[in-house]
Amino acid sequence: MVILFLLFLMQFAIACACLAINSDQKKQLAMQGWSRSKGDNLKAKTQSYFNCCGLVKHDDPMPGMDRPPCDQLPCCMDLLEAERPHYCGGKNMSHQELEEACPVCWELLEPKMTSALKATGGVGLFFSFSELLGIIVAFNYRHLKDPQADPSSFL
Repeated sequence: MVILFLLFLMQFAIACACLAINSDQKKQLAMQGWSRSKGDNLKAKTQSYFNCCGLVKHDDPMPGMDRPPCDQLPCCMDLLEAERPHYCGGKNMSHQELEEACPVCWELLEPKMTSALKATGGVGLFFSFSELLGIIVAFNYRHLKDPQADPSSFL
């Protein structure tokens, strides 16, 4: 019963943390994951899957926030050579073009992250309260005697 209660506390705390995380904390978490990923393989897969370029900015000077080349992404390939911004392998440096060609990955990643955290928190709360119900049932019924047991026996 003690182990079940400790499991309830841990699961309840994690579920509450998943539901309570705000947008800045999610962004910080994503930036840490992006900067700690070794090599460009995971970053390239993320950019390819979401069809985006860079995490927060297209060209971020912060250490670890670099990105693999975006010139082979569909959002860059759809542009004419003269219209491609510099991050797509072109020479156009227009700020408006930077925003229109390929979105940054955070814009596409945040809604997915939010829905995943809400689902995880909701499922965690559901099962933590079902564990609490198990604790209550175990506490109430642990001293009941078996009606078919021999009353003269000790246990």
